Amino acid sequence: MSIQRPGSQAPTLGVIWMKARTSVDKESDLVSLDGIELTRANFPSDTANSNAYLTTLREHVPGGLRTISLSRLQASLAVSEAETDQTQAVRNEPPKIVYSETPALLVLIDGKPQLRQVAGSKLLRVINTPALILFDEAAGVYYLRALKTWWNGKAPEGPWAVAPQPPASLAGALKAAGTQVNLMDTPPVDIEAAVAGRAIPTLHVSLGPAELIQTAGHPEYLPIPDTQLLYIKNTSSHVVIDVASQENYVLISGRWFSSKSLSNGPWSFVAGDKLPADFVKIHDSHPKGAVLASVSGTVQAQDFGNGAVSVNWILAQIIVRPL
Repeated sequence: MSIQRPGSQAPTLGVIWMKARTSVDKESDLVSLDGIELTRANFPSDTANSNAYLTTLREHVPGGLRTISLSRLQASLAVSEAETDQTQAVRNEPPKIVYSETPALLVLIDGKPQLRQVAGSKLLRVINTPALILFDEAAGVYYLRALKTWWNGKAPEGPWAVAPQPPASLAGALKAAGTQVNLMDTPPVDIEAAVAGRAIPTLHVSLGPAELIQTAGHPEYLPIPDTQLLYIKNTSSHVVIDVASQENYVLISGRWFSSKSLSNGPWSFVAGDKLPADFVKIHDSHPKGAVLASVSGTVQAQDFGNGAVSVNWILAQIIVRPL
């Protein structure tokens, strides 16, 4: 994870270890976690404050139950086991990468939509997604809740548009869903200003792994000192361009993927030790210094070895006050 200190241009990178008790509900495809505990921390570039960071993080660990998709956890564990088994090849197929220069939202469905009847309603709910997606079987229309409004589409992958006259039955289904879904009513930071200005974002729904790369307008390229690399300034994603090959490199969940075209792909996996040589020359104080943890041969990468199960879903809920 990274910690941004007030007045510092570059984040401090480190590793957090955690443990929790698990309870599996196979019918609902959910794993509940209780007693979440952060056990230790290591920040190689700021060892003096590692304990202080850990203490602060512990103060903000959620105390209640948290859930994660069982299939997602099993997939993550399978990747971990494959990476630690030297006799087994690791599959690093690129996710679907959506590039947008205008405000956009990405919604993930874990495979083909699985439908369940909403209690007291004729509507069906898509249960294999954290979002609230409902299907009106009689009309053949899907409805998705986002940004405090309803969107509709004839197919799960769209195209989607704001529903001009959403049926009254949606209100009952929304109430029945309770807190077990992500209503997506709060816009992401990247598009908050655009939504406040009444811009209507494009809604992308994917039935498999996907990542949204969004720039605020046309990409703004800036050089990375002492290298032949550029980076895109007006995006929260990590996008680095090798001038020599004109290749775009994108960092997604600790793994690199490359393509000649941001918008059209195709994308290919690139191992951390196969990146252009200039990647190791990126200064750790640079705005793109955070990527060094995923560049082989750097000090920052020494503690980011294989075999770690992704826990972004829980760490994202830890809000850290400035130290």
